[in-house]
Amino acid sequence: MFMNNEVVVIIDSGDNNSLLTARRVREEKVYCRVLPCNTSIEVLKSVNPKGIIFTEKFAMEAYPGEQFIDPETEKLGIPIIKVNPVELETPGGRDALKKFLYGVCGCKGDWGMTSFIEQSVKAIKEKVGGERVLCALSGGVDSSVAA
Repeated sequence: MFMNNEVVVIIDSGDNNSLLTARRVREEKVYCRVLPCNTSIEVLKSVNPKGIIFTEKFAMEAYPGEQFIDPETEKLGIPIIKVNPVELETPGGRDALKKFLYGVCGCKGDWGMTSFIEQSVKAIKEKVGGERVLCALSGGVDSSVAA
């Protein structure tokens, strides 16, 4: 849907850590998507991420007994890191995240909310054409759900 070809995927650990990590990545001007821990390899390939982030409290605690992200993920050649969201609140943690995003993944850091809104509006207009749209929104800044 979005023209941004630079995306980092965060694997959802089933708690707020994934959302906190996503917020820190976006503060670094890098677009990211939070995907569930059982995301298939096909979906992951279609997203074409520049990097993948697992939060420290990963799926084994959050989803006991379920299948986690496909083991083939490591064979894709995409940089992968496991982060502790609490450490992202420290200067050292922020520096480590920057090194991963810019040094390891090669992100440019050219994403911003303005471009996201512009791309979203354009994509919606292309999809619905002259039709009318009704949007229902619920939630806060980090946990909004739209229908």
